[in-house]
Amino acid sequence: MRPPNYYSPVGGLGISYLGQNAGQPAPPDAGVMLVQRTQTARYVWGAIAVASGAASAYHGYKRSRGSTGSAVGWGLLGTIFPIIVPAVALAQGFGKPKVTRNRRRTSRRRS
Repeated sequence: MRPPNYYSPVGGLGISYLGQNAGQPAPPDAGVMLVQRTQTARYVWGAIAVASGAASAYHGYKRSRGSTGSAVGWGLLGTIFPIIVPAVALAQGFGKPKVTRNRRRTSRRRS
């Protein structure tokens, strides 16, 4: 049997209405505050994801010496994983080209 005044802001997933129990109904504006907080968090997370994607695309373009495909790949991954990909880009040296050959190893082979 359902408790009286039951309402779930999550769409009926069994989560009570902000701690509402069978004896006390929740305040009528409590759900509105929860939705506003959630929307604000989504906007902030979206802005972080877009900024991460742009920075990661720049890093991918510079790292692969002008490859557009690499920039698109890095940008897409930076948008999907906005915390991990910029950390990897910083570890690789943000915007520095990838080293293609090692001078020490090639000079040893020749002599």
